[in-house]
Amino acid sequence: MKLNITAIRFLLVAILLCSGLQMKAQEYQSFEEYKKAEKARFQKYKENEKRKFEAFKRNELDWNKEILGYEVETPVSEKVEIKNKEAVVKPTPPKYVNLTATLNDEIVQIKRKINRQLARMEEKSDEEIGSEEAKVIPVKEEKVEAKTTAAQVETNQVEAKVDEVEAQTSMVETQTSKEEVMMVSKPVPVKENTSPKIDRESLIEAEKRSIPSTKPIYASYRLSSKFGNRFHPTLFRWRFHGGVDMACPKGTEIHVPADGVVVKSGWNNGYGNYIKIKHSNGFETVYGHLSKIRIKNGQKVSRGDVIGEVGSTGRSSGPHLHYEILKNKKRVNPERFFG
Repeated sequence: MKLNITAIRFLLVAILLCSGLQMKAQEYQSFEEYKKAEKARFQKYKENEKRKFEAFKRNELDWNKEILGYEVETPVSEKVEIKNKEAVVKPTPPKYVNLTATLNDEIVQIKRKINRQLARMEEKSDEEIGSEEAKVIPVKEEKVEAKTTAAQVETNQVEAKVDEVEAQTSMVETQTSKEEVMMVSKPVPVKENTSPKIDRESLIEAEKRSIPSTKPIYASYRLSSKFGNRFHPTLFRWRFHGGVDMACPKGTEIHVPADGVVVKSGWNNGYGNYIKIKHSNGFETVYGHLSKIRIKNGQKVSRGDVIGEVGSTGRSSGPHLHYEILKNKKRVNPERFFG
């Protein structure tokens, strides 16, 4: 029995060795075919990646054209591995980006604007008062001259009848002289400035409501991507990020940070569900990857109104809000405007 068991084991090992050698021989015989297949697969992978990247650039070109109003392309570096990302030169900031704009600078400009407006209003009111005085004085002088000429006619008539009534002519002359003195010495009334007093601080506060100086999300959030160069999480390339990503749970309410009018709302391949709002003083704000839109095109909104909910639509790796601020068609850093 023992011999039979060892013989069976020996046969099994021999069979396994033969099958292994045969498999090696088959792999060796098909190695050239394997190399050709791998080469073809790698070429197909490169073509697919190139096609995706070209589609991404065209898509991004469409985003910028839709948001900025003219064709521009965001500079994007070459694709690298994550471990070698620091070895690649980061792209330069695009021309449609303003890196120096801040909330304090905008407030200073608003104060200067209000001071210029108040100075022009004061000059205009002074000119109106001067023109009214110039109109009033000649009318009074014409009346006085008319009175004096009438008195002279009367005196001439009286002088013609001196023989009849000398006493009456003397009385008329004294009365006319008194009237002339009273009319000439009467002061010209000056119209007082009854316009309401303008409060400078209230005008400044009204102008500041047009600046997006508050955060669009009042709930707690995490700043997952900042404004500037970043390593794209899906393309594995350095590219310029024209806004900030505020990661928070899906359905979180989004509040408009300034008074304005809704210019666009709907679907975009990159932004997903997005909203664009136009404010005063050249400001615009963009909100991307929304799960729900609560406003319509052309609707007026006030600071603090809820315009939508956070989602993960479009090119997104998770629920977050992509938030952009534009000043005169140039993207600025939203963090510098968080009051």
